Amino acid sequence: LYLVTQQFADADMHPDTIYSIGRAGALLVFLNEFEQAEQLLREEFEGSRQILGPDHPLTLGSLNNLASAIGDQGRHAEALELLQDVLAQERRVLGNSDSKTINTMDGVADTLRRLGRVDEAGELYREAMVCSQRAFGDDDPITINKRGALARHLIRCGEFQEAEEMLLPAVDSARRILGDLHWSTIEQVYTLGVLRRAQNRPAEAAVQFRTAWERNCETEGPTSSAALDALHALLTIRLAQG
Repeated sequence: LYLVTQQFADADMHPDTIYSIGRAGALLVFLNEFEQAEQLLREEFEGSRQILGPDHPLTLGSLNNLASAIGDQGRHAEALELLQDVLAQERRVLGNSDSKTINTMDGVADTLRRLGRVDEAGELYREAMVCSQRAFGDDDPITINKRGALARHLIRCGEFQEAEEMLLPAVDSARRILGDLHWSTIEQVYTLGVLRRAQNRPAEAAVQFRTAWERNCETEGPTSSAALDALHALLTIRLAQG
């Protein structure tokens, strides 16, 4: 990483160097080294802004990545300010039907939720789902994911009937389009378990959690966070049932 940053300093911000900086920052995020990642992602953003301009999609993407690294450190208010700036520019430059704009809507909604601004988060989760549905159709992976995100929000708000109306089509589409072992399909199955648990239907919830656990073990390994979350949910229900 030192060599990458030195290259950045010595190369007068060549686009290839900026890209290398960004990839190094992404690697540090993957390794949960968020403070170091922030430094590199900030350099990537500044370089991209100078060379490509503030409205270029790659510049906006680098700012989005920087905001995520900041949010990963618990600085959600700061991250929200950056993400809202990205979203406003993406709406203007790319439009609401672009996948980048739709994904940023979700990112802003997640951050609003973490700050306790639940109603605002819900509006954006719903807008992201509707925009994806109109742009790509019900069976597109983006729409599937946005249905799942909105369903999780509705579950947290106790709106179980609407959550089910959102989630069941997402599970069906994910299984048909992506297959049972795709990460998005597994995520929707896990969310269905969360919904059944919230509806006080523990036997059905256990089936979904077991399915999510087994498939996560197969695809990501038994020690992955997704597998452990599903196993914990399953065991919690089994213990409650005696």
